[in-house]
Amino acid sequence: MEISKYRESDLEEIVDLFLDTVHEINRKDYSLAQLNAWAPYERRQEIIESWQKTLREHISYVARCEHKIVGFADLTLDGQINRIYVHKDYQNRGIAKKLLFELEEEAYQLGLIHLDTMASTTAVPFFQHEGYDIVSEEIAIRNQIALQNFHMRKEL
Repeated sequence: MEISKYRESDLEEIVDLFLDTVHEINRKDYSLAQLNAWAPYERRQEIIESWQKTLREHISYVARCEHKIVGFADLTLDGQINRIYVHKDYQNRGIAKKLLFELEEEAYQLGLIHLDTMASTTAVPFFQHEGYDIVSEEIAIRNQIALQNFHMRKEL
């Protein structure tokens, strides 16, 4: 497995990974209506257009196994972990940890003193294991559907 900087040619594969992973991995913690609001397959093209700009502007990394994208993560310049997803078939192999390490190294180089993320219920145990603390429980509204998530922070 290798970690590299995001390239625009990765975009469509990343969006497909996101859609499939949310619907498979997060279904234990969220209803079908919530999953469809969070990761709507019918809005794939809109997601591609939206993410094209943000992934380019953020510090973005991709994990690959045998040329296949198996994970991705991005960090805003002010220290917000915006996205971190691992392919549904590559869970629990240390990929998210390696992606997070890259983001934390970048944050350190930028002189940031902490990192924040809005973690899904599913992702909370991972972030806690990596030293992040819950700051608050939040409700995000996606396509008029409420989704529980957690503001988490790690001091660097």
